[in-house]
Amino acid sequence: MPAVGFAAFAGAFIVFRLRGVRQAELYGMTTVVAAMLDFALGAYALVGNQAAAAAAAVATTGLLAVKGVLHEWVQKLSWRELRASLILLAMVFILLPILPDREIEPLGVNPYDLWLLTILIAAVSFVGYVAIKVMGERYGLLLAAVAGGLASSTAATLHFARLAKTVANRKRSLSGAALLANLVMYGRVAVLVGLFSPAMLVEIGPPLALGALATGAVAAVLLQRDFQAMDRDAQEMVLKNPFEFGMVLRFGVLLAVVFILAAWLKREFGQTGIYVLSAISGILDVDAITLTLARSGGPMLGILIAVAMNTLAKAGIGMVAGGRTVAALLSVGAAAGIAGIAAGLWLVETL
Repeated sequence: MPAVGFAAFAGAFIVFRLRGVRQAELYGMTTVVAAMLDFALGAYALVGNQAAAAAAAVATTGLLAVKGVLHEWVQKLSWRELRASLILLAMVFILLPILPDREIEPLGVNPYDLWLLTILIAAVSFVGYVAIKVMGERYGLLLAAVAGGLASSTAATLHFARLAKTVANRKRSLSGAALLANLVMYGRVAVLVGLFSPAMLVEIGPPLALGALATGAVAAVLLQRDFQAMDRDAQEMVLKNPFEFGMVLRFGVLLAVVFILAAWLKREFGQTGIYVLSAISGILDVDAITLTLARSGGPMLGILIAVAMNTLAKAGIGMVAGGRTVAALLSVGAAAGIAGIAAGLWLVETL
């Protein structure tokens, strides 16, 4: 019976579809697929689960309603972004399963875990990268800073500092945008810690939260005066694709080096060695040392040292790329963030 019904439905649909193609030259497949899905869901509602069929129908209607927006987004993605998605799938479903899931002696590194963490960080960065590509300039400086911070707060800081050098009357707002991108970094660290060490998140949460609030307060002050001009400052941010194989490989190597050094320094010098490594690696990247210490149950203070050093390094980026004024503004934000971290540490130790 369903086959007869589908044949009748398909026959009527083909007649009307052919008329539409001839008269309006509508050649898309969306209508055809939607019609077939509608019939299938209707049949499933009769013979199967009505709630599931209704949910699928609502989801389909929602996708059809935003079809134009989705098409617009896809058009902004180049072959490089689509290729990056394929690379992600290959990393997850081809390369990851064949890696040994055990520690390799004497390095003490698990290749499976190492590659999984590398993919995780690249995927988070890719979300911000795609957001920048999709949003373009329409959504202004505020969201560009947030998406840039998600992709790479260091790259976002460099972008806004360079832009401040060319748009001299917007140094405050662009410095505020750089600090806003840095604020996202605090949240990113908190998420990574929470994924791998929920117990550590309870302790590190207050310092990160107060550091983020202090940084956000300075960013808000800098952005507030020039809020009306923010859309004019939102020029396209040039970021490297996080799934370019070279970038993924470089981060994987950095992560492996930090893993190995952390184990060796802790064995030879105790926590002092970890703190030195945190300070040095934090200048370059916060994610690697965060993952290392969160997974191994390392000292919370090591992560906070890395965050503080990374924040100070961005003030240095402001000096090189944006000049003294930008460096001074970023230094104020860095000092506020570090003061917030210190206050959070005091609260954790006191309460």
